[in-house]
Amino acid sequence: MLRVSGEALRYRLTIAPRGRTALGPLIGRERDLDALLGRLDPRASAASDRLVTITGPPGGGKTTLALHLSARYRRDGGACAFVDLADARTADDVALVIGRTIGIAADEHGVLGLTQIARALRGAGSALLVLDNFEQLVPFARESVGCLLEGAPRLSLLVTSRERLKLEGEIVHTLAPLGLPDAAQRDPRAILESEAVRLFLDRRARAGVGALPSDDEILATRDLVHALDGWPLAIELAAARLSVMTARMLLGLLGDRFEVLSEATGNEGQSRRLLVAIE
Repeated sequence: MLRVSGEALRYRLTIAPRGRTALGPLIGRERDLDALLGRLDPRASAASDRLVTITGPPGGGKTTLALHLSARYRRDGGACAFVDLADARTADDVALVIGRTIGIAADEHGVLGLTQIARALRGAGSALLVLDNFEQLVPFARESVGCLLEGAPRLSLLVTSRERLKLEGEIVHTLAPLGLPDAAQRDPRAILESEAVRLFLDRRARAGVGALPSDDEILATRDLVHALDGWPLAIELAAARLSVMTARMLLGLLGDRFEVLSEATGNEGQSRRLLVAIE
């Protein structure tokens, strides 16, 4: 990695990263997005918050929301980087992953620490770092997140974690399940307006199910999103099964819902997270 000036680093943070898959529509989290942007963007508020943590259970949509926020922030002209910390386990790992993501080089001794990261970011001016999947790093929050905030006074951090960091000045934004239709609602049009059903039908279309659902399928979808408690990942995995079964069939199989839904992913780790999210 090459050393970069503050101006060059800021430019790097304003352009979209290469190779990232285009985001689909953000469904059911629009108000969360607006609220977070209002807190974090200094252009929206002179008293913007510098540390905001999105909390919620596995499968609650934290990463998806954070990705949309970083894309929107950058699209509006802000300097922002999205940093995936899923494989990081220590504060040193945090420094290495951030450095690799935004192109900050190690010093002449091959060392790259959070102090160097903060110094480089200080030169970049006002910027936002999104630190995703931080829950396993909470014990190191003070020496990592705290170091970055102290060393780069114009830096803001958006963190996603299953639990809060418990740092001074932290603002916690907890995600709730998506809005559900009334369990007794039988009007298909009213059911289709709910957030959870909208997400299900969007992912249904992405799974290649082109035909419009019948009224009976809409009623089954109402019951299905209730059975999944409105959590986004569970809904997405359920919709992925619609290439081989109907919503009514899937609803009937949800007695063993973890086994049925996990077959759609081929990912054992994600399946375990789904089990926690929907039990």
